[in-house]
Amino acid sequence: MGVLYPGETWITKSGDGLLFLNFIPRIFNIEYEMIPIYSNPENNYIKQVYLVRGGGVFLFWKHLPFLD
Repeated sequence: MGVLYPGETWITKSGDGLLFLNFIPRIFNIEYEMIPIYSNPENNYIKQVYLVRGGGVFLFWKHLPFLD
């Protein structure tokens, strides 16, 4: 549980994840760099967009590739 600010780096560890506490579905962006770094810079950076709802009995997230 927390906040990722623009430019902040999060390195996952075993068991890490994201906890969403919103009851209303919202758009959530995940942007990250690939490791190892490839020679083409465009392949190193990935953005994914999800529709996410949390904080209830039924949690859900859906990848929206057309918004990536």
